[in-house]
Parts: sequence; structure tokens; C-alpha cells
Amino acid sequence: MRVGDEIKFTDKIIKLQKLENTTESNFLKLIAYFKIEEKNKTDLVLEPEIRIYDKPETITSEAAIKTDIFKDRFIVVNLVKENEYLNVRYQEKPFMLWIWISAILISLGVLLIFLKKMKNKYYKFSIVIFFIFTFLIFYYGLKQKNFYTPEDISIKTL
Repeated sequence: MRVGDEIKFTDKIIKLQKLENTTESNFLKLIAYFKIEEKNKTDLVLEPEIRIYDKPETITSEAAIKTDIFKDRFIVVNLVKENEYLNVRYQEKPFMLWIWISAILISLGVLLIFLKKMKNKYYKFSIVIFFIFTFLIFYYGLKQKNFYTPEDISIKTL
């Protein structure tokens, strides 16, 4: 893809809006701004990066991921050698969050079995603390910006 190009699917349009170069302490960064339009939904902007490190000279691709309760949207870009195009991969992975929820439910089941066998006076108190702790982790985790998405920075064009 090049700037201004778009790809149309059955219910989505992915547009490459712009590219920006920035310099960090030990690498150069190329940020691609993609707008994903879905029918009857709000538009989504994802910002994957290509990083070129100084020592040793290494090129890496940083994915941009948007997570919601039903699916993860994932976009990665790579440079096409000796060309002005970008190779773009876009994926939607359904129910990824539910893997973590099921892991917590399994942990809760193990905790309940362990506490029932102990039969101590803190049994109910331990269950309540576990639920509160689990809720706080999910609440603050979903409230925070997705840690896979590159952080907001002041953009300086080269």
C-alpha cells in the first residue's frame, strides 16, 4: 500500500492516511496511520510502526492492536525491499479476551477447591477478596490504553 490507497472488504474499508518519520534516542520510527471504516460502526484509527535501530542495525515491526470484548483487531506493516510500498497485514481474532476470562475462572475453581479443603474461618473472606482483586485487574486493564499500541508521543516530522 501507499499513502492514499484503500482496500475494500465486504463490510470494511482500510485506508492508509499518512506516514510520519520520527527520531527517538536509539532508533528511527516510521508510523503508519490506518483508518478502518466498518458499516454501522465508528471508525477506528490504528498506528503500527516500523523501527530502525542503530546498533546493531535492526528493523522491527510494532503491531497496533485494538481489543474489545468480542474481537481483537490487529494490523502490522513491513517495508517491501527497494520499493515505495508497504506490506500490510490486518487480522481480526475473535474472542481473545475470553481466553483470559476462562483462565481466571479456572483459577477461581482451583482456589475454591483449595479453600474448601482447608475449612478455615477465612474461607468466605478469601473468596470476596479474590473477586474484588480480579474485578480491579480487569477494570483497570480495560480502562487503560492497550499496551500493544504504540504510546502517544509528540510527533516531529523529519
